[in-house]
Amino acid sequence: MLPELLQRQAHRLLDKFCRDRVPCERFHGLRLGYSMGDNQVTLFEERLAPAAEDNWLRTPIARFVYSPEQNQWLLFSLDKNLGWQIDKNIAPSLNLKCLIEALDDDPDGHFWG
Repeated sequence: MLPELLQRQAHRLLDKFCRDRVPCERFHGLRLGYSMGDNQVTLFEERLAPAAEDNWLRTPIARFVYSPEQNQWLLFSLDKNLGWQIDKNIAPSLNLKCLIEALDDDPDGHFWG
């Protein structure tokens, strides 16, 4: 499980990222969210299903994995077989914020197409 301090930091950073990346007043039917488990945080996109009032379809975007041994975060993307692979173009970081910024920039199109 993520240490409490890292959990709070991840919640704060990802709440802001999700809110800023997809402002609800501009994008009805699209939202970003995340889920935490063990030493990882999975960022996902949700879209309102066609002809459904409250049925959201969830698509994973990225996974942040904390390595306690190395005391750093790693960023993973989905491969074509929907398996998680480490993004070799983005270096691991002690600071989750750095990886969130790299994800947002996405120079290689691994996350946002």
